[in-house]
Amino acid sequence: MLKKRFLNDFDETLTSLEFDEELQKRIRTTNYLDRYFKEIKRRIRPMSSFTDPQSCERIIYALVDTLNRKNTGTSLNEENEFTQNS
Repeated sequence: MLKKRFLNDFDETLTSLEFDEELQKRIRTTNYLDRYFKEIKRRIRPMSSFTDPQSCERIIYALVDTLNRKNTGTSLNEENEFTQNS
């Protein structure tokens, strides 16, 4: 059943290839959380170790904030200020 479904819907899996190459990189998955995890993993891999848990948290927070700003145009600080003032 899964094979049949995959073969029937295969064209849909290639939809992202209809866009510019730069945009393809951003839309190849619609799962932001999955994309964030992959990007964080890619960026922290060269660091190999952290001095303490707080340094790890700061770096990951900065990476997520950067990704969020790139994808939504707002930083995590701006969102926190908005929800705290509501």
